[in-house]
Amino acid sequence: MSTLLERGRRGLPITDFEVIDMHAHIGRFAFSIPHTGCDSLIEVMDRTGVAKTAITYMPVFTLEDTERGNRELHEALKKYPDRLMAYAYVTPDEPPKVEATTKRWFEAGFIGLKMHNMNGFPYTHPSYAPAFGLANELRRPVLLHTYGQTEDFDQCVTLANQYPDLSILMAHSGSVNKERYAQLANEHENLFLELALSLSARGLVAWFVEQVGAGKIIWGSDICFLDQAQQIGKVLGADIDDAHKKKILSDNALRILKRMKHYV
Repeated sequence: MSTLLERGRRGLPITDFEVIDMHAHIGRFAFSIPHTGCDSLIEVMDRTGVAKTAITYMPVFTLEDTERGNRELHEALKKYPDRLMAYAYVTPDEPPKVEATTKRWFEAGFIGLKMHNMNGFPYTHPSYAPAFGLANELRRPVLLHTYGQTEDFDQCVTLANQYPDLSILMAHSGSVNKERYAQLANEHENLFLELALSLSARGLVAWFVEQVGAGKIIWGSDICFLDQAQQIGKVLGADIDDAHKKKILSDNALRILKRMKHYV
């Protein structure tokens, strides 16, 4: 049986286990990306062997029409229910509206929340509390954009302590200050390192495994911003055992997803 790296080098899809991409996007953005729809995403997933991908809608990062974005995601889920998952994006607003919006999309099948601080609101803003509270009650994953800034780390720690049943994925882990990312993953059971990065330092994946263990690392590609094949390649090419690669590409995400409570 060939190793995972050998399969990747031959351009073969990884079908040995259920590969899960926990960080992806559909929809147009401010710069040109040729293919940003769910059909193109599925074509790439078929080539790489990714079984399921969790998506958000790109334009809502800056508080454009978040409801339209969530509706677009819902349509994608209906078209590819066995291949796609979705994170809801919630606009800071009056608490009853935030809670109602979060509940509506969770009831519609969304797995969790994706937050981005590009909109000028910190993750600890009181408007977000109803969304995080409901996600915590239902043990849902929350994907937070981070880029190694002190305020990012401080807010992740606050949320990890306040909402212990959240699975908080710190996106772009290792972008800068990799030591602090590793420290937080070790200190907080519900903080996870998510690997999507356009520029990754050589050996970063192996270093994280050495520092925190493979069980605290989640794979995400950031497609359609980044190439899913390139992003899976840095895990396949990491100087770690195939068993560790399987944890990063599959087992850890599945464990988080299996924790979720669902509406009856």
